[in-house]
This record gives sequence, C-alpha cells and structure tokens, in this order.
Amino acid sequence: MRELGGSIPPGMPGSGERGDSFFARLGLPLVALGTASAGSGYLAALLPGQAPIWTAYALAAGIGGLLTGLLLLGARRKGFVPQRLAWVFVATGVWVAGGLMLLLALPGVDRPDAPLFLGLPRRAAFLLLGVGLAPGLVIPLAYGLAFDRDTLSEDDLHELREAARRVREAAGERPPQ
Repeated sequence: MRELGGSIPPGMPGSGERGDSFFARLGLPLVALGTASAGSGYLAALLPGQAPIWTAYALAAGIGGLLTGLLLLGARRKGFVPQRLAWVFVATGVWVAGGLMLLLALPGVDRPDAPLFLGLPRRAAFLLLGVGLAPGLVIPLAYGLAFDRDTLSEDDLHELREAARRVREAAGERPPQ
C-alpha cells in the first residue's frame, strides 16, 4: 500500500504495531480451551452426587475464554487483529471470567437482610451491571473508536465489489441496479 502512496492501517503487516499476528493466532485456541473448560464443568456437574466446586469456576473460565476467542476471530482481517482491539477483547474476557469467579467466591452476600444495590441483591447487581452491561458498552465503544482506522479501505471495498460481481456473473445473475 505504501507503494501506491497510501498509509498502512494499524493492525496490518508493516504498520509498526507488534503482536497482531499473535492475537490472530490466539483466537481459535481460546475458543477450543474455553469450550473444553465449560464442557468439563458441565460434564462434572451432571455426574451423580454433589457437583465439585471447581465445575462453576471451570464454566466461568470457559465463558471468558470463549468470549475472547470469538471476539478475536471476529475481528481478524487478512490474518491480523488490530492490536488496540485485541487488548480490549483480552481485558473483557478476563473481566467477565474474573467477575463470574468473584461472584462465586463472595461469602454471605445472599443473606435475606443483605444490603441492596440499585434495588437488587449485590450479586445480581454486579452480574447484570459488571459482567453483563459493562462489556456490552466497552466493546461497541472500542469498535466505534477504531472504526475509521481499522475497517475496510476504499481499495478493500473495490476488491470486495469486484469479487461479488464475478460471483454474480458466474451464477448468471444480473447486477443490481
């Protein structure tokens, strides 16, 4: 792209950012490990007798790993993930897994006389606001801030339109008006 007088977008080879391909390669193993962790937690909980305490923690860790892995896979473009987004995704996965584990570890917050937060028991409030709402606000904000720098360039859009045109022609369809 530099030869054509354009700049190299962040997250692409030669952009000067480090670690981009590492995060792109990390997505699939995180999905596999997250699935294995959550699956082992479910499997152990379904066995006869009392479920071991680790099953809930394995599920929490699996959820964090799956979330991070799927976000990294979804943001992958030409084998690279923009580094700024990758760090947001990793932090979000750690936040969610850590928050779920913290909720599991907190003692005595479910007493009937426990103080409420925003009209909810503290665990429910943290689950809804900290584990649910916070990532739901952070990730779209990160995408929005990175949109201009990390989305498809005009050249990429032209290449995509040409590929779509070739597919339509091969299928014998008329181009849209």
